[in-house]
Amino acid sequence: MTKRALAARRPKFQSAAIPARVGLTTRAKPKSAAARETWSDGVEVAIQKGSFTRDGWAASLAYTYTHSQIKYNDFANGRNVINLMNNYVQLYNSYTSGCVGAVPSNNPAAPCGVFGDQTSGSPYISAKAQPLFDPNAWYAPYDLIPVPWAAGNGYEVPNTATLLINYKSGPLTITPSFIYSSGSVYGSPLSWNDDITGLEHPSTGTIFPNQLAGNPLMIPDPYTGKFDGFGDFKQPSRYTLNMQLGYQVSARTHAQLTVSNIIDRCVQRGYAWDYSNICAYSTLPSSFLTPTGGTVANAHANGPIQLAYPYAMWLNNNNTGFVGVKLPIEATFELQFKM
Repeated sequence: MTKRALAARRPKFQSAAIPARVGLTTRAKPKSAAARETWSDGVEVAIQKGSFTRDGWAASLAYTYTHSQIKYNDFANGRNVINLMNNYVQLYNSYTSGCVGAVPSNNPAAPCGVFGDQTSGSPYISAKAQPLFDPNAWYAPYDLIPVPWAAGNGYEVPNTATLLINYKSGPLTITPSFIYSSGSVYGSPLSWNDDITGLEHPSTGTIFPNQLAGNPLMIPDPYTGKFDGFGDFKQPSRYTLNMQLGYQVSARTHAQLTVSNIIDRCVQRGYAWDYSNICAYSTLPSSFLTPTGGTVANAHANGPIQLAYPYAMWLNNNNTGFVGVKLPIEATFELQFKM
């Protein structure tokens, strides 16, 4: 497709004024150096009715929809980030029935990859080979590339909305606010490991010492039966109710009471690792705790419950941009004086 044709397909900035101040916006993000192509589009709507400075009722609603996808760029060797994920899938496949008789191959699309047939003595000989990820497909954007047990969450939040309602009567103002977020996405192909490789004691003669060379053997997530993809899971949706009360005591004095998190709820998605007080999930906390691994039965029998799942609470607020747990009610009182 020509550059002119591509440009014609890209959405341009648009806005339309309708009663109660509504603005609609769509936009596309151009190519970036980090990716072959990044595509983002969305809609922004802002509605206001009435005046917040006059007596009576007023309301304001802001809504944003965002959708982003990314294709990863190739490195100098002709492979990209997705091929790195596939290396782990190929290693696992080499111990399955799908690679019996396979010879090592440098073809990145080969199901068994450079490992070939490693089925001799393998406990996975009865398992089927897992499909590789498409290195040319579109994926949910992540700020960090997943590695074993880490960086398993994205940052795009498709739907957010804020509703403000204001009532003013002379010196008194009452302003409740309602905030909604549909939640981002998470999931990683490298979230679950084999439990019998003897990684802590490589000299014990496990069946995988040569090919692993100290690296973990990542296996399919036993809760889904496959290697999880980027964005396979949705974070909980979240809604929060706050309240602000203001009173103009005099021309120079204003009092304000703000009560936050009157309601703060994270609506879970029904996954095995859900917990009602958690609002953001990723690979295990702090990215250094590894799951017990193996089968679901093994994970629950031979390790603490916190390590029995591939995903758990994610409290790194610098990474997610928001607090990952429900918050208690907070109240602040301000008294402002004008000199």
